[in-house]
Amino acid sequence: MSNRRKVKPTRTPRRTRPPGGAFWNGLHTRAARGTAVVADSPEFPAYWARTEGILGQRIPVVRVELGGVNAGGGTAYLDDRDGSGWRKVTVGHGGPAWPHRDVAIEPGSFTAIEVLS
Repeated sequence: MSNRRKVKPTRTPRRTRPPGGAFWNGLHTRAARGTAVVADSPEFPAYWARTEGILGQRIPVVRVELGGVNAGGGTAYLDDRDGSGWRKVTVGHGGPAWPHRDVAIEPGSFTAIEVLS
């Protein structure tokens, strides 16, 4: 039996997410909280906004810039009437475990209130 001690491997620090800011799929991105007018989305026959009867109404939304953080890039608008859109991009880091509802908006109707980058 040896009297040598086993050398413990050095622990690598856990990767932690950076605090603050907006995220999509765990990556930093630009997001803005604001309002917009809900548009119809004819390619979806059971579009949730149509069934809820909010077409043409101005509602709270979150605009998320998807370039570099999601395949295809672009811009997404999330329903934020209950705060779930904002929680997804901040607290949830844009991860799939945090639900959201995409919303189609009238072009040019978005008005920003708070912007994170």
